[in-house]
Amino acid sequence: MSQVVASNDKPDETEIPALEPADRDRSRLLGARLQELRRMRGLSLKKVAAEVGVSSSFLSMVERGQTDLSLTRFSRLTEFFDVQPSELLMELNATFRPPEFVDLGSFRTIPRGDGVEFYVLQDDNPQMIYVRMAPGSKFSDPRSHRGSDFWFVLEGTPVLHYGSETYRLKTGQTARFSSTLPHGLANPGDAPATLMALCSVPYW
Repeated sequence: MSQVVASNDKPDETEIPALEPADRDRSRLLGARLQELRRMRGLSLKKVAAEVGVSSSFLSMVERGQTDLSLTRFSRLTEFFDVQPSELLMELNATFRPPEFVDLGSFRTIPRGDGVEFYVLQDDNPQMIYVRMAPGSKFSDPRSHRGSDFWFVLEGTPVLHYGSETYRLKTGQTARFSSTLPHGLANPGDAPATLMALCSVPYW
């Protein structure tokens, strides 16, 4: 955290510029990042405002995205928090879509055997797979493909068949392997098994 020598330029209300509609989202995002920095370091508005030479009320408005910052005041804040300006300005001009919510049943499914539910949640970068296996179920055939697989066991004790080897997995365990060797899963236990997988090279 740097000490900033500030001039006496605390604004009154007439100095606070009104924001154009196009600037409001950028100002809210920048203000939220400044607020997060301040709170992570356990600093009060009054403390930061005094160090950078602005009023507490002005800094509060900045954090809420209700006003803009001059280049001079922005530079003082980056110096005080000892961060690069680019870290605070990153993606300020980006347009963000709201979160997307999709029910599991809406995703594409692949037939992989009786009692096996095999969903493709994402097709690439990387391909993402969700699998539910009923007790006693197994993949109908082992497959091999380019790239590598990363599996995470959400529940149950499935078995990974990898080449000529067999590995018992457990809840909370991960398995990473080259997918160029034939591989498949089985659930010989009495309870369901659920897994997630990432495939570095899309196959399905």
